[in-house]
Amino acid sequence: YYTWEILDNDWASVGVRQIGAVAGEDVDISASRTCPFGTPYHLSFFGPGSVDFVAVNGFRDAERFHQARAFSDGTGGTVLSPYIIESRFFASVANVGATLTDTFTANDVLDNFRTPVVAGKVYAAQVINNTAAADLDLFRFASTRVDGRRGVNDGSSAVATPGADETIVFTAAATGTDGFTVTNETGVTAAYTFKVWLRPLVTAIPNLTTCFGLPFTRTPTLVEGSTPVTWTKIAGPAALSVNPATGQITWANPAPAGNYVVTVRATNPAGFDEESFTLTVGCRADVNCDGEATFDDIQAFVGLYNASNPRADFNNDGEWTFDDIQLFVSLYNAC
Repeated sequence: YYTWEILDNDWASVGVRQIGAVAGEDVDISASRTCPFGTPYHLSFFGPGSVDFVAVNGFRDAERFHQARAFSDGTGGTVLSPYIIESRFFASVANVGATLTDTFTANDVLDNFRTPVVAGKVYAAQVINNTAAADLDLFRFASTRVDGRRGVNDGSSAVATPGADETIVFTAAATGTDGFTVTNETGVTAAYTFKVWLRPLVTAIPNLTTCFGLPFTRTPTLVEGSTPVTWTKIAGPAALSVNPATGQITWANPAPAGNYVVTVRATNPAGFDEESFTLTVGCRADVNCDGEATFDDIQAFVGLYNASNPRADFNNDGEWTFDDIQLFVSLYNAC
């Protein structure tokens, strides 16, 4: 049996890992000085490879004293396999959007992180596992929690595949500092990165007008959200494209004239947000693109026509003939 007293720590944790244990061996952790292991403080189980821990908010811990024991029911033999006990009284500050890199040394059990969050915001805590042989798990403990453990937490990700990433998506119930514990289930040397993402919120895009046949571009922005985000087109003309990295909206040759609804989406591990706007492609005879059909457009058309400019080939036959003039006049009158 071992006992810890946890005092005056912003975020603390205790972990016990079995090494090479066999069926019938177990490790328990209890939140009491009186050894009530009949109701263990965690979800314990018999067998090899378990990592059992308690994570507490040191300023508000309900139980200062924590006990651990390793034991066998006899089926695995009378001599217990080795096990590791580790205490962490330090948590790296992982501000939202910041990427932290860390490495478990061989047989390290756990790491702690703490992140300020805002009530009502949607986040994703993510562990990128950079070691193929490592099985890492991730647990979250909200700022309102007095204590927590493997079985009682505010979100967990435990993909039982070595090398797999772990992600917890959550909505903060209160403004405060959430705690996160990463456990090293396999006990190998393991490099990983930790990041807390904030779901993106796209800035509202006003309705826009563009000129017939002239390239259109627009780059949306974020009100908030952790980057990088992936941009996608949800709705819009087939020839209109959205750059997945920058979000730039491009339409090389807007046509025909009319109104088009365009919707773009920004996505990161915490979720996505969409914005829609109406893009109006102006009358083709508005050659100077001032929103009006006036004598200035006639002059502009004549100049383009005499220069054999593609914008004056109104019937798109590759030639500049009287047919183009007639079509221009018809569209001009319609404007």
